[in-house]
Amino acid sequence: MVGELEGALDASEIKDYDLIDRWYDYWTPLETRRVIQGNNVDKVKAIDELVAMKSFLLSYLGPDRVCDLAASPADTVLFGTTF
Repeated sequence: MVGELEGALDASEIKDYDLIDRWYDYWTPLETRRVIQGNNVDKVKAIDELVAMKSFLLSYLGPDRVCDLAASPADTVLFGTTF
């Protein structure tokens, strides 16, 4: 899922560099956790990091734009109601 999040950012061709910098502030801990812990990720801590990322995106972009991003199963976990 972490790789898909970065791929979605790259594919979006966003030019808002403040958003990109701040996005990576939230994404980097998830990527670091994935690299270090592999498939044995501490899900409780990862969920806390995902909630922080979701809150940032909701406050920065607003709920209408964030919902537009929910196109893949990974995005549904982050942005959808299953979270």
